[in-house]
Amino acid sequence: MKERLKKTLQSRAMKNGAYASAMCALMVVLVIVLNLFIGALPERYTQLDLTDSGVYSLSDETKKLCESVDEDITLYYLARTGGEDSRTLSLLQQYADLSSHIKVVQKDPVLYPTFGNQYEASDASLGSVIVDGGDRYRVVDYTDLYQPTIN
Repeated sequence: MKERLKKTLQSRAMKNGAYASAMCALMVVLVIVLNLFIGALPERYTQLDLTDSGVYSLSDETKKLCESVDEDITLYYLARTGGEDSRTLSLLQQYADLSSHIKVVQKDPVLYPTFGNQYEASDASLGSVIVDGGDRYRVVDYTDLYQPTIN
């Protein structure tokens, strides 16, 4: 019995099976590490705008403006947790990716009901963005974030 077990463990089929299992485990680990690496990249490298008119891309003028920012700016996105607009979050993240001086912070009006008061934006609609430059600020309503394209 002992000899038979030893023969089975040393058989070619067992060695091939162990090798295949090890290779599968290695591939799973590589895929996980690659996924984590790609997930850490800024959106400008991972998101492609395949629309004809570049609807989801920042203009060259906007990119230059963001890259030239030399003071800290915080973009407060007013949205309920779990009810965020992915397009708006993507747009704001593109701004933040272009400059280390631009930071995006989401504020849930339900969790922070008086947050807008300090910016005279207590009646700002969900999806609005408060641009805070330290000594000055501006409230950008959700309806003003996007310009409709006319074909």
